[in-house]
Amino acid sequence: MSLRVSTNKSGRLDEASGFTLLETLVALLIFSIFSTMVYSGFNSLVMTDTALATASSDIKSVALMFSRMENEVSTVSNGSIRGEEGKSVQPVSGGSTSFEIIVVSPSMEEGTAPFTRKVGYRFTGDSVMVSVTPYYRYRFRTEENEYELVRNVIDFSVRYRDVDNEWLYEWGAEPPKAMEVSVTIYPNETYRRVLYIP
Repeated sequence: MSLRVSTNKSGRLDEASGFTLLETLVALLIFSIFSTMVYSGFNSLVMTDTALATASSDIKSVALMFSRMENEVSTVSNGSIRGEEGKSVQPVSGGSTSFEIIVVSPSMEEGTAPFTRKVGYRFTGDSVMVSVTPYYRYRFRTEENEYELVRNVIDFSVRYRDVDNEWLYEWGAEPPKAMEVSVTIYPNETYRRVLYIP
C-alpha cells in the first residue's frame, strides 16, 4: 500500500482534509449535552410512570378498602351476639383511628348458621391494617388474621354519628347511625366515605 501526498502547483502540501481538534471537541460537547438532555428526559419519564403506577395502586387499595367496609357495615350484627359471660357484644366500637364491627354474613347453605366474625381496622402510622377474628360457640377465637390493606397512609380517622346527628370520635354504645372514614395517602390526597349502618 502506498501513501500518496498531494501537492499544489507551488510544491506545497495541500491542507489536510478532515476535522481539527477544536471542531471535534465542539462536536463531542454538543453530543454530550444532547445525550444528557435525552437521558434526563427519559429518566423523568420512567420516574413519572413509576409514581403514577404507585399512586394508581394506592387509590385502588383505598377504593377496595371502602368497598369492603361498605359490605361489612351492611351486615353489622343487631346486637344479638353473646360473649362468653352471656353479655351482649357491642356490634360497633372504636376510637378515632381504629374500629371493630361484628359482621354476620348470611349462610351459604340453607339450614346452616350464618358466619359471624369480628372485623377490625386500625391505623399503624403508615398503613391501614384489617384483622378478622372468627366467632364460634359463644366466643371469638384467639387466632386473628391480620394483613395490610392500604399502604402509604399519612392519616386515618373515624367519626361516628349518633341519634342526635352529632359526630363523635369515640363509640361503644348501640350501633351509630353512620360512620365517616377518612384516609389520607401520600402525597396528601384525602378520601372520605360515609358508611350508613342499617
